[in-house]
Amino acid sequence: MPTSSQKRVLFHYRWWLLALYFCLLIASRVASRPDPFEPILETPPSKAGVLVLLDPMAESTPVFDMWIEEARDSGVCIRVPELPGINTPSMEVLTFEALAENLPPAPVPEHVLANGEAGVIALHLAGQRPEEVSSLVLVDASGVQEFTLLGNRHLNRALYQVGGAGLALYDRFVPHFGFPRDLALRRSQLQLYTNSDRRVIRPILQTIEQPVSIIETNMDAFAHSRNEEHARLIPQSKLIVVEPGQLPDALAAAPGPVRMDADRMRLKDAEKDFDPATRPRLEGGLLALTLLAIALATLISEDATGAITGLMIANGNLSAVHGIAACLAGILFGDSLLYLAGRHWGRPALSRIPLRWMIDPLQLRETEDWFSRHAGKAILISRCIPGTRVPALVAAGILGVSPGIFTFWFVLAGAIWTPAYIGITILLSERALIWIEQYQHAAPGLLICGVALYFLISHILLPSLNWRGRRKLLGRFRRWTRPEYWPTWILYLPVAVQLLLRGFRKGNHHLDFTACNPCMPISGLVEESKSEILDQVGDQNSIAPYQILKHDLAPEERERLVDTFLGTQLPAFPVVAKPDKGQRGTDVVIAHSREELDGTLADHTQDWILQKYILGEEFGIFVILPPEGEGFLFGINGKRFPKVEGDGEHSLEDLILADPRAVCQAPMLLRAHAENLYRVPEAGERIPLTEVGNHSRGTEFLECSDLITP
Repeated sequence: MPTSSQKRVLFHYRWWLLALYFCLLIASRVASRPDPFEPILETPPSKAGVLVLLDPMAESTPVFDMWIEEARDSGVCIRVPELPGINTPSMEVLTFEALAENLPPAPVPEHVLANGEAGVIALHLAGQRPEEVSSLVLVDASGVQEFTLLGNRHLNRALYQVGGAGLALYDRFVPHFGFPRDLALRRSQLQLYTNSDRRVIRPILQTIEQPVSIIETNMDAFAHSRNEEHARLIPQSKLIVVEPGQLPDALAAAPGPVRMDADRMRLKDAEKDFDPATRPRLEGGLLALTLLAIALATLISEDATGAITGLMIANGNLSAVHGIAACLAGILFGDSLLYLAGRHWGRPALSRIPLRWMIDPLQLRETEDWFSRHAGKAILISRCIPGTRVPALVAAGILGVSPGIFTFWFVLAGAIWTPAYIGITILLSERALIWIEQYQHAAPGLLICGVALYFLISHILLPSLNWRGRRKLLGRFRRWTRPEYWPTWILYLPVAVQLLLRGFRKGNHHLDFTACNPCMPISGLVEESKSEILDQVGDQNSIAPYQILKHDLAPEERERLVDTFLGTQLPAFPVVAKPDKGQRGTDVVIAHSREELDGTLADHTQDWILQKYILGEEFGIFVILPPEGEGFLFGINGKRFPKVEGDGEHSLEDLILADPRAVCQAPMLLRAHAENLYRVPEAGERIPLTEVGNHSRGTEFLECSDLITP
């Protein structure tokens, strides 16, 4: 845990780093200006021209650009309109259907060429205004829902939203300086995909009457199956598979027949329902990348990744063997990393990112106790209980469980849990997709309810199943409902508002808060030096002896000052060691031995004060000294140091949780006594829970103004 001095240094440099970050962010925003799209808006002549709907993200776009230039040089009238969300960044709420509606009308029917996602706009245009389309050429065009990503509207929408959120965070909070250059366009396209419903494309394909050419340059099974489905639904279409270099010749090919002249067998075939078996599963490089992504995703969330994998299996995107194997491989890899981190780094691993974000040291100690008694069961059970997996695996490493025993149990646990969890997801997937369809408009509310339900189960229901959990819940409830335990910023906020309002009053009220403690810098608000305050006391015999230890002292000089101070105090221990500048009892230690004292003073980043420990009751007094007249004692604050008494049966942890006041600060007290939590004190033994007179360290503050005498 960082010391108060280290926190001040970090706080100081954080401001500089924050300023540098914002400067880089502003410079990045200025430099990140995407290349503008230049539309071609030639006035169509009386004869038919060519409307080109261009998707710059498609691989065929460079060939399209060359073809457009050659066609214009030969006198062909070309129109390449701006398509917000496709070839121009736009954060408007648009859909493919709306983009087709917004295209300028053509005075005469045009040949329509489209590639990539712009092909969907071409299909909508052919469905909305068939009189303006004389023929249709689709190059590597997207289309029906069943052949887009996972094949399901709602699953795809979720992926688009996750991808859009990730790109938005990257764009807004990372100084990327325009890398990649098409970042804004990618965000716009994901927004467009999220808003659009591709399920309406299938009926459009079944009603197109114009000649259609479907050109394929992406030589992969998935794209080919999609184009075959498009060709089936448009019986008059021609499916042309060419190399990218042969694309200009394919674009120049003569259009085919209209729908009424199509082959009768193809017309009959177009009326059939979609056959899910025609949708190929992932294979080759795409399958490898998908499986790798699943395995890596388990390092972030095993539960969410398993659920998504189950839906992909149920939807036909993956085989059960591939999906389960990828999840299991990722889980075993992640579990091994946690075990090795605990085994090789020990407890210092908890101070390293990302473990310090994931594990509470107190939770780890509880898991260690559980693990030491039931190693195998601990691994098996933790695999099924949220929040216990990471501590159990790290505890296995710290406790030195042999690699053989650990490997057996964690492979067994993964082999049981992974297929079972994914299998349940597959069984529920059909019903889940129906629910998604029925309640899609209530998705935000359902999501909030789902998160709330997960929090209720993991943070309230499961902990309440045992006595310790119920006592911790009681302590948390009391911390929420008793103002003395509220965060300081909540308590000081009304004071800050009042001081701010006073500053706007007529007259000089800006520094009213410095009217108290006139001998302290800014009235002792923050960062005051304790030694400088003590130095001002006229009668030094009226205060406990102290010794300042500057952080820049040579080790020999520091050692000499410590020895001299301890030699003048009888007894030498206990002795108080505290930062010269500190607040709320941070880093204050009552050292009972030289070893404990040396360990405390090992931090050379801050000034320390050694002070004689005075045994007895502790009070705080409040004195008011008006500018005129005599001062008077305004109030007395008593301090009661918490203690628990052993009964010879219960551990120190149980005694802390059973105490009606200590339970309110159980997280802090349990961490402070982590080394002795499972020791059972003898009957009648009194254990002090804190020796530092600060409320944040567990001391109870009492109103003792009745002790004031005339």
